[in-house]
Amino acid sequence: MKTTNRRNFVKGSLTLATGLLLANRSFADNIVGAAVNSNFKFELAKLTYSFNDLEPVIDALTMQIH
Repeated sequence: MKTTNRRNFVKGSLTLATGLLLANRSFADNIVGAAVNSNFKFELAKLTYSFNDLEPVIDALTMQIH
C-alpha cells in the first residue's frame, strides 16, 4: 500500500483545485458569453402585494432592497 506524505498530499490537492477552477472558469465564460451575445431580456414580475404586507416577518426596506 502506497503511503502519502504531506508534500504529495498538498501537491495533489493544489493540482486538483487548479483543474477544477480552470474547468469552472471556462464553463462560466461560455455561459456568460452566450448570455451577452443573445437577445435575452430579464424583467422582474410585478409583485401582487406591497412591500410592507410582510411587515411582521420582513420589513419593507428589506423587501425593496431584495
